[in-house]
Amino acid sequence: MTGPMIRLHPSDCTCPECESLRAEAKREIFLSIERQRMQRARWPDNLNRAMSELAKLFPTMRGVPGTDPWDVHQLIAWMNTGAPTTGSWHAAMFLLGVWNPHTKWNQEGVKMRKGSSGKFDLFVAMQGWDQQHIDAAMEWIRNPFFP
Repeated sequence: MTGPMIRLHPSDCTCPECESLRAEAKREIFLSIERQRMQRARWPDNLNRAMSELAKLFPTMRGVPGTDPWDVHQLIAWMNTGAPTTGSWHAAMFLLGVWNPHTKWNQEGVKMRKGSSGKFDLFVAMQGWDQQHIDAAMEWIRNPFFP
């Protein structure tokens, strides 16, 4: 036999080690439930409103057609106007990726920029984003919702 020997305790064991493990497990469960509650509370229950709230976190997406109210087709039309800056184009791609991560948006009519694949690319976006845009994306990463 190799490695340390594991001592099994009965499920009703009240030794300090078992009591400590139970307390730690309860803390972890409580923290997990609290994190889930906070994530749900961060965004409106209505997914279109949640998308609008997320869009408002990106400074270059405020007032952009299709962001408030949320409308994918209007956002795509705006993306194809030539108006988006590098930062706002990547922010729009991020929003579309949240809305539907499986869609290749070039197949839905989004004119791709050089080197783009049709899906949001975090590594490329990070090169063009300032801290406010990074913070906006991080807010969703910390507290995601899924339409």
